[in-house]
Amino acid sequence: MPDLEYLQNELNQIALGSPTLNSKKPLPKPRWEVGTENLIDNISTRWSGKVVNETDYSLIKKDLDTLNTYLPTLKGETRAKCEIAIKTLEEKIRGYKTEKLPGIIAEVGIFLKQPISSDEEVDKATLYLDELCKRREKTATGTWANILDSYINQLQEAINKFEGTKAEFGSPEVASEIKNVPDWVRGFYTITTRLEQVAKERGWEVPKHTVDSKYCKVEEITPGREYRLGFEDRDEEFSEKMGGPPSWPKPDYDFDEPLIYVSKADSTITVKVEKYGGFLASDIYYGDKKVFSGVGGWPIKMHVGQTRTVEAPTPPIVPPAKPPVISPEIKSKILSYLPWVVSLGALIIGGIAIVGRKK
Repeated sequence: MPDLEYLQNELNQIALGSPTLNSKKPLPKPRWEVGTENLIDNISTRWSGKVVNETDYSLIKKDLDTLNTYLPTLKGETRAKCEIAIKTLEEKIRGYKTEKLPGIIAEVGIFLKQPISSDEEVDKATLYLDELCKRREKTATGTWANILDSYINQLQEAINKFEGTKAEFGSPEVASEIKNVPDWVRGFYTITTRLEQVAKERGWEVPKHTVDSKYCKVEEITPGREYRLGFEDRDEEFSEKMGGPPSWPKPDYDFDEPLIYVSKADSTITVKVEKYGGFLASDIYYGDKKVFSGVGGWPIKMHVGQTRTVEAPTPPIVPPAKPPVISPEIKSKILSYLPWVVSLGALIIGGIAIVGRKK
């Protein structure tokens, strides 16, 4: 805003009838206006490149706030130049918020300093790989395209190296055996949040891993009452749609994404999350009710160790069987034939008696 010294000088000249004011000699520009003009003139050189970190972002945001504050006080050419500078800064900020590519590249560089040594790290590398591939599609040529290609290749090599040295995966055959469990257990299923997001973006069916699928392994603790359910968060069919490994690894069939304990009382079911072995996150459902949202994740394993209850399904009431209804027409015909039936029965019984006496 205008500085007090300039305003005081202008008021004094008005009050005293200053010959300087009356002689139409232009007053010197206030310091705030000079500073604003200098800022506007230097915007193009001050922020010629991309905003690459939070410090630059804070500084450019401060300049933008300054220009927006002074814009209403400006006129003519200075105002027009200020509006152009504001648009320039807004584009810089928008680009930083939507891209943040340098920050992602830095994270990937730190991640790749150590070899991948666990399934969780494979999942994390997969998410990085997916993100970089998306950005590579939007970056045709230039330095950033070369950097993206380099990091994409490094991530793929790191994943392949781990998969090559890893012990043999489990078998889906273990999970695909017939599961002799009560109906109340079959109500559980999981949906991996990342797979759900990508599937919806591409118009695909969202993978749902049920108790009866090959993506779940059931351990019976107490028949009819207690069970341990182990799910897979990755999906073979989804992996194939995404191009397969290494971009999208297939399930490893260790059945701990998540591993849950369930037990049934009279009217409630207790659900406890015992473990989540992967880097992704999954929602746990029972019927149409979401019991847990976002189980697992990195680096904190959300909801692991937590317990919740849901209502047990009520078995349907089967009404007793009713006797068949006989129409009046059929009933009258039966009554009309009844004497003949009785007579015929008497004759048969009498004949049997006579034959018996002859013998």
